Amino acid sequence: PLFDVEDETAQFYEVFVHLPLADGKVMVPDEFLDVAQRYQLGSKIDRWVLINACKRLKEHLVRHPNSRLLLNLTAESLQDASLPELITKLTKAIDPKGNPVVIQFSENDVVTYLKQAKEHTATLRANGIAVSITNFGCTLNPTNTLKHVEAEYIKLDRSFTQDLTQETNLDNTKQMATELNGLNKRVIVSY
Repeated sequence: PLFDVEDETAQFYEVFVHLPLADGKVMVPDEFLDVAQRYQLGSKIDRWVLINACKRLKEHLVRHPNSRLLLNLTAESLQDASLPELITKLTKAIDPKGNPVVIQFSENDVVTYLKQAKEHTATLRANGIAVSITNFGCTLNPTNTLKHVEAEYIKLDRSFTQDLTQETNLDNTKQMATELNGLNKRVIVSY
């Protein structure tokens, strides 16, 4: 769950996938996604996550109609021209009137594939689907990216929030949040 400081009743969840192994251990995305992407499996995993998360969300919306999901997608999906159409179909099947899904891409992937990111986010937004950028603030001029790619949500990079007891880290986090709020972005702070 993501806690909304402006609306304590909001039900907003970020989806994380874990990979169970035969020996009973479980791998987290940081452990298996690099390997999956090396073998061009990122897009297949993303589609599996999209479809299964949307199925679960549709069931969940019966009891909690204002719930939303934040779904992380890989650079491979960002390069997939059919992605916006798939996401639009899935979200309309879940809730034709609402926008229960927020699609999230890494800042590094957005910058690397800026043309595709710009096209995808424009299409998604035109269909009422919100977009988020995660790991934000690590590029040379992060807010410049927002001139090209319209995202409603910005999830700050972990480096901003790792140790907020340090005054410098706290000041940097406040400064970035203030700047993003000035651009009418909803800021997500992790860790």
